[in-house]
Parts: sequence; structure tokens; C-alpha cells
Amino acid sequence: MFEMKPTRLEASCPELETRLLDLQQTARGWIAVTEKTQFHAENFRWPDQPGDRGSLRVKGQSYPIINCILGAYNSAGELYLEHEIPVKVGSEGWVFVAAHLLECQPQVEIGQQVTLELDMAYLSRLSAAHTGCHLASLALNRALREYWRKDPGARDALGEIDFDRLAITESKIAELESLDRYRLGKSLRKKGFNSADALEQLPEITARINQQLNGWQAAEAKVWMEHAGEGLLDSRYWHCQLEGEPKAVIPCGGTHLRSLSEIKAMEVKLVAEESGFRMETQVVTVS
Repeated sequence: MFEMKPTRLEASCPELETRLLDLQQTARGWIAVTEKTQFHAENFRWPDQPGDRGSLRVKGQSYPIINCILGAYNSAGELYLEHEIPVKVGSEGWVFVAAHLLECQPQVEIGQQVTLELDMAYLSRLSAAHTGCHLASLALNRALREYWRKDPGARDALGEIDFDRLAITESKIAELESLDRYRLGKSLRKKGFNSADALEQLPEITARINQQLNGWQAAEAKVWMEHAGEGLLDSRYWHCQLEGEPKAVIPCGGTHLRSLSEIKAMEVKLVAEESGFRMETQVVTVS
């Protein structure tokens, strides 16, 4: 049986000392697996937020980490990456890890202590975009309240009908911006959504969303994450106490700001597409 301690997710911090567990060249490039990591690994099953960037340092040398992706070892110690993984994420008998993709081969031996350093500027911009994405989805659900002819039963973190969850087909987080696509198909209409009116009134809906976002942002609410455990695959939850609202709790494996006071402005744009519409969210940070 192949033995390895599962990679752990520590609270985000600029630097983390840890032990190198594996180093190998793959079709994607050189991959380093460490005992612990503070890097966010992109989940290929729902690749909304990209993996973190940074560097691996050892004995005064620094090697750029250009991405962090999900990997898995089988019982024989064979490493599979992303779509190569032949089982469901979390399957028994497999060890799932954060695989740090290096720009070049590092001069380091397995078992050595190394330092993982995050690109904090890049992380901060992604975190701001992801926080803005959650807020935009909540504001979208509220702005679409009147377009439901009946209640489909799905509710979001603020108690509104969860259009976002019922209609979303894609979500992409980038630096200070996000893109979400929604399909207005037959199944959504059967659930009671008035797609025709919503598409005709996208400018009005956009205005309501931005008004709601401005109000939430001005209150400078706290944002925090809670973890079910320290394992890479343990559930993580985004929390935000918006003024005048119940506490919002959303399952989320990404990274976020600590307060809406870090956001200077947010703006959403809804654009009609062949199958529905997309929501473009822009975030401006204080610094």
C-alpha cells in the first residue's frame, strides 16, 4: 500500500515551511507535492477559481510555481492529474493532493524542507473577484424575485429563490472580475421562471443588482471562511453578515477577502446570449 500524508490546507499566509513529499516530471511539467500547503488548487470538476501562483524556495534558490492543480495517487503510488484522475474526487483508497506546477526542475530532494511562498497580489485580486461573485449571485437572485410564477423550492443563503444555482452553467473567476453564464431553458420555465420577460428587462434587472451591491458594499460587512477540517477535500464555507440580512453561508472551496471594506466598488453587467444571459462582475479594491 502506498503511504502518504494527505496534503493539508492551512490558513492563507504568505510563506509556509513544509516537507517535500514528491517531485516528478509529468506531461504538464514538473510537479511538487508537499506535506502541507496554503495554495488553492484548481478543481477541474468545477474550475471557477484558478490555482494560486508563487514560488518554492530551498537553500536560497527560488523556483516559480505557475499553477496549483488537483492530483491523486492510487494505492501503487501512481500520480494522476486533473482529468486523468479515473475516479470520483474523494474516492476511498486514493490520496488527493495539491500539485504545484513548477516552471522548471528544482534542485531539491524528496524529504527536504522547503518554503512555499504565495503571490499575494495575485491571490488578493482573485479573492476580491470571488467575493464579488458571491455577492453578485445573491443580488441577482433578489432582483429576479418577481419573475417566478411559482416557487421551485430551491433557496439561497438569504432565503431568495436560488436562480443562480438552478440556471448556472459556467463560472469563471479572474483578477478583479468574474463571469457567470445562465441557461434559460425549458426545464427552468417548467420550474416557474418567466424567461421572456427577464430577457426583455435585463437593463432594469442590472440596475437593481448594482443598487443592491452598492448598499451591501457601503456597510463594509465582515467576510470569513470556516472549515469542516484541515484536509484538502474537507468542506469549506463562505460567511458574510450583510447589514439587515440573515448571515449568508455558502459552500465554497475558493479564497476570499476578509471584509467588504476592502472593496471600493462593484458593478455588474448582464448580457443576453443565445441560450440565456451572462453576468459580468467587475470589482475595484481600495488599494
